[in-house]
Order: sequence, then C-alpha cells, then structure tokens
Amino acid sequence: DEKGLSQWEGDPGIDFGGVISNSPIHHGFDYYFGVSASLDMAPYVFVRNDRFTALPKQQQPAVKFPHFVRKGPRADDFVIADVLDRLTEEAIAFIDDAAERDAPFLLYVPLTGPHKPTQPHERFRGKTSLGEYGDFVHQVDSTVGRILAALDANQVAENTVVIYTSDNGSYMFRYDDPQRTDHVDDDAIQGFRSDRHRANGPFRGTKADIYEAGHHVPFFVRWPKKLEPGRVCDSTICLTDVYASLAELFGADLAENEAEDSCSFLPMLDDPSHVRPAAVVHHSVNGSFAIRDGQWKLILTSGSGGREQPAGKPFDGQVQLYDMASDSGESTNLAEDHPEVVERLTKQLEDFRQSGRSVRRK
Repeated sequence: DEKGLSQWEGDPGIDFGGVISNSPIHHGFDYYFGVSASLDMAPYVFVRNDRFTALPKQQQPAVKFPHFVRKGPRADDFVIADVLDRLTEEAIAFIDDAAERDAPFLLYVPLTGPHKPTQPHERFRGKTSLGEYGDFVHQVDSTVGRILAALDANQVAENTVVIYTSDNGSYMFRYDDPQRTDHVDDDAIQGFRSDRHRANGPFRGTKADIYEAGHHVPFFVRWPKKLEPGRVCDSTICLTDVYASLAELFGADLAENEAEDSCSFLPMLDDPSHVRPAAVVHHSVNGSFAIRDGQWKLILTSGSGGREQPAGKPFDGQVQLYDMASDSGESTNLAEDHPEVVERLTKQLEDFRQSGRSVRRK
C-alpha cells in the first residue's frame, strides 16, 4: 500500500504519500521539520515542509501512563525516545547553515519533552534522583544546551536573542481515582510529584486550570550583546507579547488589526520594574476566563475551569478575586470584600470582548 497504514480508530484514512496542504510553510515559515501533533498522538511519522518523510507501515500499540502514547500508524524510523535527539540535530543543522551563509534567522523549536510520553533516552536513565520524569527533564536541559552550544560554535551567540519558555503549566499528576477531588496536595495520586518533583511549585491547580499552575511559567531571555545575565523581572507578561516584542526589535510597524492582544516586553529588558500597560486575559480548557490587572486576578467561574474539582462552568454567575501580590496560591477569595474591583475588571473584560482586542495601538 503506497499510501501507508492509514486507518486507526475514528479516522477515515490519510494519504501519507500526498502533499500536506496546511503545514507551517503555509503560515509564514520557509522550512519545517517536526511532528504533526503532540508526541503522544498519531500518526508517528516526521514531517518535512509539506510532506511526510516516510510511510507508516506498522501499528503503534497504546501505552499506559507515564509512557503514554495513543494507538495509531507509525513509520519504521520513528522511535519515541529518539525524537528529541532528531529535533536537536535538525535545529543545529539549521543554525550551521544560517551561520555559514551569514544570514539572519528565526528558529522556533517546540520541544516534545518533558510533555508525555515520559520516555527519556537510555543514556539519561538513572541520571537524576527524581525518577523517569526527572531524567526526562535532564534530557530537555541537555537538548537546550546543545542548541546554545551550536550558537557559540558558530560565533553567532552574542547577537542572537534566545527565548526559553513553556506554553502552559505542568500536568504533573495522573488520575488513579476519578472520585478524588484534590489532586494537588495528595502525593498518593501524583504520578510525577511522587518522585519529589513538584513541577508547579506552590501554585494552585494544574495544566488546563484557570489557576496559576495552569498559566504561570518561566520565561528566560538571553541576549549577550544587550542584556546583563542574572536580572529578574517580576512583571506579568503573556506569550502573545512575543509578537509585538519581535516587531519592535526589528522595527516593524503593526497595523491596528494586528497582534490585538500583544504588548512589547522590550521595555522590561531595560527596566525590570516596567509594568505591562494592558490587562492580561487568559482562559482554561473549558472556556472559563480570567483577567488580571496589577495585583488583582478576577476569575469568572466558580471553579478551576479545568481538572481540579469543582471545575465550574464558564460565566456561571460566580466569581473569584485574588490579590496576587499577597496570595499567589489563590487561597482566599476576596470578591465579596472588593465588589468595586470585581465590577471594574468584569467591565474591562467585556470591553475587550466587544472590541475584539485587549491592546490598542497608538
């Protein structure tokens, strides 16, 4: 079958020998190498530009957590534990080529780890005292180090801006009992935390929740030519701010209908006390919204909006208000104590919704 093994549960079939009509090269990228989804999702085959690199001719069986993968088609050359290495090698080759041509470049490397499947390469197993997940995080550290070393080796590190961050907080647990409602503090049902790895630190909730653990992530910027290392900025930004920041960095003007939720964070690189001029809006997996402005975070649902129980429903008539300056763990709901703040932030969020943007261009 020259189309490859294209059938799996719930899928009508894909022509793996055909052209992909909606790949990153159709959205502004000149070149792409990677996978089609999260590494636990089929099909298990690499994509280069607008084509699959091989025909998946075998069936990957489902694997349980924490090595979790879903059933689906897999190519012979696709080995889960080798994917991080393959992506790293491709990234380094891209840097080498750009440096040889003395060409400016944008390299976006969305790593497949330490997201599940938790399958560290054999050479990293047992390297930490934090179990498989700790070993996997160690492998990710090594991966980033290799990419940074490639910048150094090509003598382009000095004026290359490196941003290292995450798209969400850690999942950090597994459900052993769906009736258990507290999966944040009970180590007995924490698949990742049982090995003394508390990925979300002191924050409430988990990935997909509206609480801090779902959204509060590290954000590192390295730019040797401009930035003194070791500086810390506690101001709130949003990942949407990368767009406006790069536009300012390159001197590109943004239209009024462009990057509607993006503020440049470049002023914070010069002055860590600088405050984002617009409120930040974010939402959970079930569509519950929060808006944060200064010390205040208003959540427009009665629950987590995600995995922590009770989840609540979006705009269910109840709200939560937290003073993030004194209560980053979101333990005390101050909505009844500060109705004026609730009213102001609720109106602000509605104004954003009506206008279709949270940031105005001057």
